[in-house]
Amino acid sequence: MKEFKYLDLSKELLAEARKKGEGARFPSEREICYLHDVSRTTAKMALNHLNKSGLVTRQVGRGTFLTSGSTHRIINFIYVEAIPGKEVIDFIKNEAEAFASKRSGLEIRFVPVTGAMIQELNSIPGTKILYWPYGSYLSGLNIFQKLNDMPGFTDLVAKINGISLKWEKSFTGEMQCLSVPLCFDVDAFAFNQKFAKELGLPESGPQNWHEVILWAKRASKTENILSTAIPDLSTMRLPFSYLYDACGGKDIIAKNGSNLSLNLDGISKWLEFFSALFSIKNCIRLEKYAKDPILYGKTLFSYLAGTWIFSQKRKLRSPVKISLCEIPSCNTNFRAKSIIRRYELSIVRGEKSSDIEIHNAWDFIRHMIADESAQKRLIKSFSTIASNREIFEEQKNDPEWRFVVDCFSRGILETDHPVRFGINTVLRKCFIALVTGKMSAEETSDKIIEYCNMLLEVVKERTFNY
Repeated sequence: MKEFKYLDLSKELLAEARKKGEGARFPSEREICYLHDVSRTTAKMALNHLNKSGLVTRQVGRGTFLTSGSTHRIINFIYVEAIPGKEVIDFIKNEAEAFASKRSGLEIRFVPVTGAMIQELNSIPGTKILYWPYGSYLSGLNIFQKLNDMPGFTDLVAKINGISLKWEKSFTGEMQCLSVPLCFDVDAFAFNQKFAKELGLPESGPQNWHEVILWAKRASKTENILSTAIPDLSTMRLPFSYLYDACGGKDIIAKNGSNLSLNLDGISKWLEFFSALFSIKNCIRLEKYAKDPILYGKTLFSYLAGTWIFSQKRKLRSPVKISLCEIPSCNTNFRAKSIIRRYELSIVRGEKSSDIEIHNAWDFIRHMIADESAQKRLIKSFSTIASNREIFEEQKNDPEWRFVVDCFSRGILETDHPVRFGINTVLRKCFIALVTGKMSAEETSDKIIEYCNMLLEVVKERTFNY
């Protein structure tokens, strides 16, 4: 892109100076014009850009010199360990090491986040790459780099499986893209083929919620087959695909322009189902971050599985034959829809962020998504749905992936709005109160509706007043 020619030139000049070492003198503007066949304006912009980034010092009458410390740049890669898994982070670390090794002075450090994301981002200096599904919910903080202003953005968009780019409206009304997807996942129901056959259950899996309960009860009558696993409540992923199915196959948050509304008609049905399922006596309760026991041949089914189950089976060398089917629907006349989870990459600016760092971060993101070989390595290390269009097409034609791709094509993309943080917190606390016996399904449903509507009113008040 023509308007970014000075950035390409600045990178070339910096690379040449670094070969000479700290304190190296840059060519004059006139010399740059001759050596690189550029205009005087482009040469001046390139040197000014390097000076603004703190990588060089310009001394009147003497010239431009490589500054002390400019040969080392740090980009912090921020991630939450449980999203989506250790295998993905290990893969990204390997890619980062190889990427940085080809760029003199670049280091990509990995920083796991355990506390509140906003506080963590503010406490970590410099330029950051954020790996998180909810980055766009924080768009109002004005800390994210607009990716559509970066060089090569249009080319990257052409490489991405196009259903998933998020565009946000800035305070000035301008549309901006603040994140791009690395990969996707969907929810599925997994079951042990051998156990299902022993119990006389259909090979296609349960078709509705009533049948899921029947499967669990059938297993509870045996001595050696556990029904399913109940995750550790502090870290469990709520079964939102079941909730959205109960709410008519739609997100619980509806957004029409600036207007927000809630779709909570299926809350009671959702709560009653999981209260019944978790009360079956031979469900097993898991420790924090424990692997699903279906992988070890201990349980009949996993009510909330996903593409991760393929890579976990490979890693554990599990001989257990596991089948995947769609999330069962609460209504026998409809097919349930899975949530599409997007694992996204964003660039977060810090107080001392330099343009060079931001462009290095952007180059790494483009490598991870646009490079077909990188995306192939990703799905080989962790079973996930590729964001790269070419690799996604290969998955569509692969019999092993056909079912997952079908779920993906019919899936639900969640509405992006910060109110979801509050609503998800309400849902989590109330769901835990239900499954621990502190509230009945009816009480829990009433609380969720009351608190969520209250949150929505607060958001509307703030929008109106500000």
